[in-house]
Amino acid sequence: MGYNATPSHDVHIKVAAHLAGLGFIGHNTQVITSEYGPRVRWIAVLTDAELEPDEPYAHDLCAEQPRCQERSICVKSCPYQAIIPGPSQGVAPGEKVIRDKCVVAHKFDKDLEDKWAKHFQQISNFGFVSCTICNLVCPYGKADG
Repeated sequence: MGYNATPSHDVHIKVAAHLAGLGFIGHNTQVITSEYGPRVRWIAVLTDAELEPDEPYAHDLCAEQPRCQERSICVKSCPYQAIIPGPSQGVAPGEKVIRDKCVVAHKFDKDLEDKWAKHFQQISNFGFVSCTICNLVCPYGKADG
């Protein structure tokens, strides 16, 4: 077809997904879709093709979800209280989720309870693991959601 396209890591993927109409940036700062919840992985492709733009995602899925209206279920579920309560919109990057609490060297955390350990992903033999509890509890994308 004559168009160039290349994957890119230079695009703020979550904002791009929201602005492209693909989902809502939820209280846990993940892009949430009504069909899959936050269980979606994104990649950007830069192209010189002329494309018709979509409108930004219009629904506040957190406000529309009965289980999240009083206090988001993702905020309540975080064992480290890493998610600051409230919407993500208008909050400066890095100020909504406390990274040192969310992504930490849990391998050296002597107080990590067994009930939480199954939700962590080992990234290396020496360090960081990533907690997925806020993604797992999100009611969107589940049969009972």
